[in-house]
Amino acid sequence: ITGVIDWGDMTCGDPAIDLACLWTLLPNEAARERAQRTYGATSTALWARARGWAVVFGVMLLDTGLAGNARNAVMGEQVLRQI
Repeated sequence: ITGVIDWGDMTCGDPAIDLACLWTLLPNEAARERAQRTYGATSTALWARARGWAVVFGVMLLDTGLAGNARNAVMGEQVLRQI
């Protein structure tokens, strides 16, 4: 192997990735709405991408959880239920 390509940073700079944490960290819809208002004016497309990234993160957590990491399974399920 002479090199490794890390495709994980392909979306570097897209605030939607950071905003996905609203579904992974905040406890309820009211908290997410408050965070969205605080974040400020954005587009519907940004929030759709953020929600999509939250789905990806939730599925990845659930997948690794089902492969033997029970804590990740719980977190993944919670994320997907929030969405």
